[in-house]
Amino acid sequence: HLEGLRGKPQSEQLAAMNRVVNDVPYRADPSNDPRKTPLEFFAQRGGCEDYALAQYASLKQLGFDESRMRMLVVQDTFSGQAHAILAVDMPDGTYILENQSELLLQHQPLQFRDGTWAYLPMVGLSRAKQWIYGRPTG
Repeated sequence: HLEGLRGKPQSEQLAAMNRVVNDVPYRADPSNDPRKTPLEFFAQRGGCEDYALAQYASLKQLGFDESRMRMLVVQDTFSGQAHAILAVDMPDGTYILENQSELLLQHQPLQFRDGTWAYLPMVGLSRAKQWIYGRPTG
């Protein structure tokens, strides 16, 4: 599926790749289940972190620079659950890719009118760095 995207604008590649990966049915992983390689994910399905890793590997295969991508472990403020997403820096902003939506959302619209956020970042991982974000208390 990805080979047909070569040579197209990166914004088109990003949207099409996100649809391809999100077409893989979700399967909750037991907490002790090891992460899957992208090939294992496409064959066996997986959890949110497996989607983020497959998105990362797919974009890298399409020629996206790894310095523009980072996996974030966030707290979903609706469910209170930990969730993994992929942030991708594009010329017009940072986009959030996740398995719960095929929409490509820029980071800023994930803030609600009352100032709260859909996701609270906990940990960020890229090929070169790791981040631990402060968590609000109270």
